[in-house]
Amino acid sequence: MNAARKWLKQADIDARARKRIATKLTALIRAFDGSPAEAKEILRGFVAARQMGIDLRPFEDRLAKKRKAFSKAA
Repeated sequence: MNAARKWLKQADIDARARKRIATKLTALIRAFDGSPAEAKEILRGFVAARQMGIDLRPFEDRLAKKRKAFSKAA
């Protein structure tokens, strides 16, 4: 067996996927400027997170804070 290859269990693969989804969703929310295209990507991230069983509350809270900042600016 090649030393670079590592066999992973499904739980390990799921954990890596959850981490990548959470990281991507956090970055999308941080960069969100109110555009419809970015909103669509965030919604896609929410769907992926829900499918992987990730708790959405922290992401929803961050997005709500971002939305409040837009409301104050307008």
